[in-house]
Amino acid sequence: MAGTGVPPINIEGTADWSSLSRMMNSKGIQFSKARTAGTSVKVFTNTPADYRQLVALLESIKRPFFTYQLKEDRMDQRVIRGLPREMSVNDIKEDLESQGIADAVVQQLTSRTTKKPLPLFLVKTKMPEKLAEIQRLAMLTVSFERKKKSSEPSQCYRCQRYGHTQRNCRLAERCVKCGEDHNSTSCSLPAAANRATKRQVLPLWRRPPRQLQGM
Repeated sequence: MAGTGVPPINIEGTADWSSLSRMMNSKGIQFSKARTAGTSVKVFTNTPADYRQLVALLESIKRPFFTYQLKEDRMDQRVIRGLPREMSVNDIKEDLESQGIADAVVQQLTSRTTKKPLPLFLVKTKMPEKLAEIQRLAMLTVSFERKKKSSEPSQCYRCQRYGHTQRNCRLAERCVKCGEDHNSTSCSLPAAANRATKRQVLPLWRRPPRQLQGM
């Protein structure tokens, strides 16, 4: 992706690459290179338009793949400080819109331990320069801080693999509770059993990259 802003698309399965590449060619999808990566093929498309076309094609034929967000689609993330925890997310969004932030996505942050709402709100926007001009929300003085990047490797809550997120994943679902091929929301494993499994050694597919080194 270096210099282009177009991330690779990792397509599961290598056996039918010839037919898939011909299908891509028939759709006019241009790519600079493609290489095998284990049981998948990593494709580097030329432009954002090619990227979107390939994603649409793979989704239409229900082909498992994962990728990353286009640079042009990324939103700047800032944490709003200075508002009461009872503040409505909709009120914050409306206030931001009235001050020129038309694309604001707002959510309230919660405590990792208690899961209770915090007096902190996350705003996502493609207009960070405009956001920097705002000093008040709901007539209260506020500040906007860059969201700190997590030191933990990103994990997909769809397939449970590391290195990408569920937003850009179309791989087979895997339950975080039992490891079977279904969504965790439909798992019959009780919560108590789930807590017990978390205290055990994680299987390979759930271990972050640093735990796999040297194995």
